[in-house]
Amino acid sequence: EGGGWSEGEVRVALAAGLLRAGRIREAKLQVSQLGVCGSRLPVAAFNALLRLFAKRNSLRGALGVVAAMQAAAVTPDPDTLELLANAAVRTVDFVTGAVSMESLPPPLPEACFAGRSNVGKSSLVNMLTNRKRLAFASKTPGKTQQFNYFLVNAQGSETERFYLVDLPGVGYAEVPTHLRASWLAFYEAYLTERTSLKVLFQLIDGRHGPMADDKALMAMLAHANALRACPPPPQDHTWTRGGGGGGGEARLSKVEHVIVLTKMDKIDNRVSNKVLESVRDALAQANCDPHTPILQTSAVSKLGRAELWHYLRLAAADPEEEDKEEDMEAEMIGGAEGG
Repeated sequence: EGGGWSEGEVRVALAAGLLRAGRIREAKLQVSQLGVCGSRLPVAAFNALLRLFAKRNSLRGALGVVAAMQAAAVTPDPDTLELLANAAVRTVDFVTGAVSMESLPPPLPEACFAGRSNVGKSSLVNMLTNRKRLAFASKTPGKTQQFNYFLVNAQGSETERFYLVDLPGVGYAEVPTHLRASWLAFYEAYLTERTSLKVLFQLIDGRHGPMADDKALMAMLAHANALRACPPPPQDHTWTRGGGGGGGEARLSKVEHVIVLTKMDKIDNRVSNKVLESVRDALAQANCDPHTPILQTSAVSKLGRAELWHYLRLAAADPEEEDKEEDMEAEMIGGAEGG
């Protein structure tokens, strides 16, 4: 560490040089060590790495920078979170409103947001994606039972595209009585069978805690995850219905369940112990994973934005696919150097 540089400064410089040379995977290895040695680095050093990872279209690299900041107890500033959102989300386009498994779009990794109509879903997604007027929730009367699909980075590569999905709350869709049974069956089939579904963010008003319909969704997802963990019955060709995969696979991956308490700015950015206990009790009664994360958020104060991205990366950054792209890029650079 010549010239009086700290280990953190050396690793930042190495990561920056590697990124400029296209060595993304090696750069990420340097960044992973900053959680241990980067506590004295200014936030601007981390932001500079975020910009470089964004230029290389490496969302996992950008997320790795934020993770290192958290491990080193370096507080992100507004630029950090804006850089992260811009690195991950360049365009967002409405694709379709699905009303059955057969009408779901071709599979890509997807993250869905479910909650009551007044829980602040649109505001939260706008904050998360650094948009001001993304019409995330459906406002068409009688159409709130649709699963509204939004494609992120439509012009990007395969590894950059993913879906954000607007799900209505289980009991708050304006579904005619004669259609309700089939609609609930669609909801259950989606949670159980959609192979590309990675994470479900369940939005709950942080001032009041879970209502009956919130608890019903908890139970529905817990049951779906139990079914996803079971091998399909022999010669069951319906298991892969609605998107992707199957092909003899023994089981489907679990859908990550994240509780998102909204509107924290209205209660001084701090949830009451009573509400937290009611959430934990509801999760336990629904047989949900006892380690289900509970995030406190505010679209106004931006509280919880980094924590939300920690889980959204399950859909936005596919590790295997991104590694393939990094390997191809390294080979191209190596070939150019060799020539």
